[in-house]
Amino acid sequence: MKKSLLILLAAVFVFTVSACDEDVLAEEVSLSEDSITLVEGDIQEIEASVEPDDADQEVVWESMNEDVALVNQDGEVYGEAPGYTVIRVTSAEDATVTAYLSVEVLAEPDYVAVDDPDVNMFTGETRAIDWEVELRDTDLPNKWSIDDLEFTSLDGDIVTVDDKGVLEAQAPGLVEVEVRAGSQFTYVEVFVNDTETTLMDELTPEDVVRDDMALPGSITLGPWNFSVDWSSSDDDVITDDGEVSRPDAEDGDAGVTLTAEAEGGPHDFTFEYPVTV
Repeated sequence: MKKSLLILLAAVFVFTVSACDEDVLAEEVSLSEDSITLVEGDIQEIEASVEPDDADQEVVWESMNEDVALVNQDGEVYGEAPGYTVIRVTSAEDATVTAYLSVEVLAEPDYVAVDDPDVNMFTGETRAIDWEVELRDTDLPNKWSIDDLEFTSLDGDIVTVDDKGVLEAQAPGLVEVEVRAGSQFTYVEVFVNDTETTLMDELTPEDVVRDDMALPGSITLGPWNFSVDWSSSDDDVITDDGEVSRPDAEDGDAGVTLTAEAEGGPHDFTFEYPVTV
């Protein structure tokens, strides 16, 4: 009798534990995104999970305005027409456990354009892309913003571009940067000059001189205005200001090294130029 009673109690305990395990209540619905922006005709999949993890994971998806956006029970949101709406995601087990997704649908653009499709830059320089999006239906409000565009450099070793369309020149070369608005896109062609090489060439004096030299005290290169300080290895022949004293004929030519220190750009640069007087 005692043995039978123990077996019965054990069975009741197992049944009770099993029932508790199966009856885990949903507490919260979490979404992979809180808000999304779509172009009409686009689809984006959103993931939903129910907490705790061992609760029933089934959810019900519902659009509050199907004229703007549709959603299926796999969480795929379709941009139907320009406007705003909300997607409600509810636990199938408990209709009071709900999450919401904000959806903005943008009008399909007719084209995207840039003000300057050909850009020259110097290494270390940054520059923002100026853009324009034109709608197919010009009666609709144009809601396109910088956050809705996609910018892609086809060679990040030469030029990088951030999500705000700001270019940064990394190395000399030629590269295209794609600017995309929905299905429409265009390109900016960027040519990057080496700042150091260009500056050195711009400052290079004549290698043989007989008269006073005009040594520039500043130079503008791209967005930078460099200040330049000159120094001479022999002030008796060429002063720091470029005044030249020619040696006597019987002494022959004189060799001098001029040093230019340029400041005010992405880096400070020092160049040395051999000059014969």
